[in-house]
Amino acid sequence: MSDLSLISQKFNVTTENLVSFNKTLDTLRQNPEISNLELSQKKLLNILNPLVALIDGKNTNKLTVDLRSIVDILHQQHDENWLQFVSEFKQLINKLNSESTSTLSDNDLNILDDVADAIDAECAYLFRRISSRL
Repeated sequence: MSDLSLISQKFNVTTENLVSFNKTLDTLRQNPEISNLELSQKKLLNILNPLVALIDGKNTNKLTVDLRSIVDILHQQHDENWLQFVSEFKQLINKLNSESTSTLSDNDLNILDDVADAIDAECAYLFRRISSRL
């Protein structure tokens, strides 16, 4: 497979994840009660759980999305408060993984917005790489 094909594949998968993530985020904004999450909305955790594992220094098997790049973008966004962001991010992941009913706070939604922005930035980067090779 050529470089262009690999980049295009990563772009497609990352874009699909971004669309799914944003749709779920929109649903959560309308009804932030976690107990109302449907199976499709739990797809947030398909991105968030590997991200937190990578932040914790664990190896992830999710090769289709460049999680390292997304973590780097998040780190750039939160350079001054990285440790606080990581702590709040992990609390959010625990809340989403929990079976109990709870409501997402405005700060939780802001964290999810930051993750969506990082995924979007990765999509933009991949698009620029594709465009430069055409």
